[in-house]
Amino acid sequence: MITAKVSYRENTKRFRLEIDGHAGQATHGNDVVCSAVSILSFTAIQIIQSMYASGRYFPIEPTTEFVSGNAIIDAKCYGEREYEEMCTAMTFLTAGFALLQNEHPEYVKFIIDEA
Repeated sequence: MITAKVSYRENTKRFRLEIDGHAGQATHGNDVVCSAVSILSFTAIQIIQSMYASGRYFPIEPTTEFVSGNAIIDAKCYGEREYEEMCTAMTFLTAGFALLQNEHPEYVKFIIDEA
């Protein structure tokens, strides 16, 4: 099972994505659920890295890691406007994981933490 957790921390202007596990829907290389999770993760990482490269969003380089079965993104924004823009950019991510969980609940668990 894949667990994906997205955390939004408005008070600290921080966004975090943690992904752990393998779906096990099919054999390695044929697992469409793992493929879908991977492409969502790679896209999120690319967006965060592009935002960092612009120099407008983050005071320090965000953590962006992807290793077989695990991914982490941890980004802290400069301020309210940058945080809101980053959250808007990540809307696809929450929609994508919600769809995967809905279609494949036996393989994907999705958690949104907005504390």
